[in-house]
Amino acid sequence: MRILGLNGGFALPLRDGGDRHPLDDGAAALLVDGVVACAAIEERLTRHRYVGGFRHSAPLCLAAGRTGWEALDGVAFSTCCERRWTRPEDVVDELRQTFGGRIHPSTARVLTRRVAVVDHHESHAALAFAASGAARALVAVLDGLGNRRDGSPPAPRWQGAFQRHSYYLASWSEAGMELELVDEDCGGQDEAGIGEVYRALTHFAGWRSYHQAGTTMALAGFGDPRRAGAVEFVSLRDGEIVVPVASRYTDPEGLVLEVLRRAGVRLSPCPPSAPATPADRALCDVVAALQAQVEHVLRERLAALCDRHGVSDLCLGGGVALNCLAMGRLSAALPGIRVSVSPAPGDTGQSLGNALWAACSRHSPLARPGARRARPSVRSGALGFAYPPLAYRRAAERLAGRRGVRVYGPFPMRELARGAAELLEAGIVVATRGGRGEYGPRALGQSSVLADSRRAEMRDRVNDFKRREAFRPYAPCVLAEHAAEYFHAPAESPFMSFAAAVREERCAQVPAVLHVDATARYQTVAADGPVFLRAVLEEFYARTGVPVLVNTSFNRAGEPIVETPDDAARCFADSALPALCLGPYLGVKSR
Repeated sequence: MRILGLNGGFALPLRDGGDRHPLDDGAAALLVDGVVACAAIEERLTRHRYVGGFRHSAPLCLAAGRTGWEALDGVAFSTCCERRWTRPEDVVDELRQTFGGRIHPSTARVLTRRVAVVDHHESHAALAFAASGAARALVAVLDGLGNRRDGSPPAPRWQGAFQRHSYYLASWSEAGMELELVDEDCGGQDEAGIGEVYRALTHFAGWRSYHQAGTTMALAGFGDPRRAGAVEFVSLRDGEIVVPVASRYTDPEGLVLEVLRRAGVRLSPCPPSAPATPADRALCDVVAALQAQVEHVLRERLAALCDRHGVSDLCLGGGVALNCLAMGRLSAALPGIRVSVSPAPGDTGQSLGNALWAACSRHSPLARPGARRARPSVRSGALGFAYPPLAYRRAAERLAGRRGVRVYGPFPMRELARGAAELLEAGIVVATRGGRGEYGPRALGQSSVLADSRRAEMRDRVNDFKRREAFRPYAPCVLAEHAAEYFHAPAESPFMSFAAAVREERCAQVPAVLHVDATARYQTVAADGPVFLRAVLEEFYARTGVPVLVNTSFNRAGEPIVETPDDAARCFADSALPALCLGPYLGVKSR
């Protein structure tokens, strides 16, 4: 069964008052008999951040599956921020507008009978549950905005009731995946939820996009919530999560100002005239208060739901699941519960979530009567396109023609890993691109920049390339069997989903990955994890006795993670990076 999942629909108006615009989390995914043939993010192919649609990603997925539009058994589609589309004709019209003559009219007529329109939160839940490997679990989908819950959008369009926090009891049977909605909160008329509050504070702190909420989260480590006084962004009321002020989607600063006014807190300037830094102490305290409140309400709300339904697995999806501090502390606070997060909990994961729901849900309109549903596994973030050896060879040949660059190889994988570890030990930053493309917001070894965790100066050296805010920490990857030696790590973290405190006795050994509060967003690399990254870690450990490296995404500021071998070669050649492992080849700059 071939199911193509697509993330589509329209978002709310831009803050400048513009009309509807396409979502900026475009992606596609192809599921073949329960196996992910390919899951690709549109921005990696267009080389422009946060683009919508699936003009490039859908054909790439079809190519990976060696199939065409006419051979699909179904198309699974979801929207966001407005009512769920219910007419298959609308979806097929969207496809024909995007791909034109590549979809024959007769194929379009057939596809109209093979469309599944997936609820936004059920899509997130399907991916979160499938990625957990659990047989039964509570799934919490915590979003800024899901589908609209009421009728036609009023004016202004951001007013109304939306999905924000949904809780499902998920299970597998021979009939397929069952997602039973057992509770909701923050979904009433003009209510706000955790995701919107974090978005509002991100805008208030001076950043233009909610995508920079991770930068806001980094500021929490520089603040003290006790100094924020009576500031209350989120709390519990009768066991449910509530936000004390109404949604102000097009006025995010106004939402924050209302919270501060109620608490009698005045910041100067208010809001900041430039993007916030750790020097803005009072604002850091406010961010720390929000973070502490989010961690508290999630712990109490989810612990109660797990106890009520008798589950020992908790899966999280939606944009709030990208808050690695909250995920780490939630896992530590629930020792009897296994907490898991998928590799793509945000809206780029909708494409794969859609395909999983359409192929596996017992309520899918594409399900064949009496057929046993496959139980897929999403245990890796390397779900993208696998570029052939010829693509790497040609990229290496073009790279060798660049002035000041030498290219060696091809090498056997273990020999190349040994060479990379030797460079890392010598204090040289090494980029890597190999294997299938990354699916999700974080680089997990296929498109990474690695550095020696033992050297504090590595943060500045990596930032010579990354050019991001100096106060933001860089994440570590660690051999899974040694994770507990370095981190208070209660959970496996193959997708870099959890932050944890670094053990006090190890802080001096890995200064390059420490945040100001001695935490780190760690990635555990198991024996069956990313092959090359695992080999480099093993070789580095053998040489230094430290099983930890800095691992950040291979992209320059303002660019998506590199996708093709040519992307990697160009980014390396035009940047300050000194070394690149490109498939089986090693490129180094003469200096």
